[in-house]
Parts: sequence; C-alpha cells; structure tokens
Amino acid sequence: MNRKWITANGVAVLSAVVLTASTGLAGNVLRNGGFELAGAKGEETAAEWCDNASGGAWGAAFRTDWQANKGKHAAGVKGSYSGMDYGGWWQSVDVVPGKKYQASALFFWDNQWQSETQTLRIEWYQGDTIVGKEELDLKNIPEKEWTLQKVTGIAPAEADKAHIVLEISKTSSEGTFYMDEVTFEELPGAK
Repeated sequence: MNRKWITANGVAVLSAVVLTASTGLAGNVLRNGGFELAGAKGEETAAEWCDNASGGAWGAAFRTDWQANKGKHAAGVKGSYSGMDYGGWWQSVDVVPGKKYQASALFFWDNQWQSETQTLRIEWYQGDTIVGKEELDLKNIPEKEWTLQKVTGIAPAEADKAHIVLEISKTSSEGTFYMDEVTFEELPGAK
C-alpha cells in the first residue's frame, strides 16, 4: 500500500492507494472462507459452500463452532462415527487463463483421526468440464496443531472457473478433520 500525507487547511490527512487497482491482483476471491456465515439449511451448513451452484459440501461435512482457528466457526469432516466415511467442501470462482493462483487453508485434526485420502485441490473447469487439477496431500498435518497448507497452479488456456476442494475418504471411526481461513488468490507471475 502506498501512503501519502496531504495537508488540507493545516490538517494532515493520510491518503492510501491500494496496489490492487494497479496490479490487478484482487486478494482472496473466496466467499465465507472462515465459515462464519451459516447456510440457508441451518447452523451446520456454511453460506457460499452449500448451495451446489457456487459451492457444496457432501458426506460427513459440517460447519462447527468447535476448534475454530479464527472467529467462531470452522468447517469439519467427521470420522465414520457419523455413519459416513467420506466428506468434503468445494467452492467455485472465476479465473483468467494463464494466470497463477494459490489456494490455502489452515487444517487441524483430533482424536486419532485417520483417512485414506485427505486432499486440498484446485480443479480447473471450462464450463462443466474439468480440464486440469493441482492437488496437495494433507496426510502430514500434525494432530491438534493448526497448520497452513498451500497448493499453487496456473489456470489452463481453456479454463474459466476453478473449484477449490477439500476431499476426504475412507475415514476411521475416530476424530474430526477441520478446515478454516480458506483463501484463493491470484499470484504475480505467469501470463
């Protein structure tokens, strides 16, 4: 951010110019990345993550006020004690082909959590057709310690959207896997 002091009638005023206007970088484009806003279907759903148009949740996914990193809520996926051994979250955003993007989130698990798959992924789409993906295995997250993880990629030439996805499958009966402070940002470089 550029700052400049301007004097008007003897009073100093701070003028700030945000660089996003000149660089085109918009910051986080995800909506409700902290899961603070409940969805239309109740407190265990998250606005922008549960309508299956611009986002969705499936399986044992739920919004919770337990174990949030920041704010009062986080997303979670329960172990198979919930009656399901899978779950996840996704949200869709517009992208520009050839631009570099990064998805990031904080992750946490408790009570002997285990799963065969736990992945943070960027899926690139042209309309309803997937045209590529970048993914990060989340198996090395330490227990009971919020850990920042990031996955980066360049939008393919034909991509017009990206889905940011947390996918979990074949969970043990124990524990819960949590996600909070999810972001998706354009990075400098590429194109």
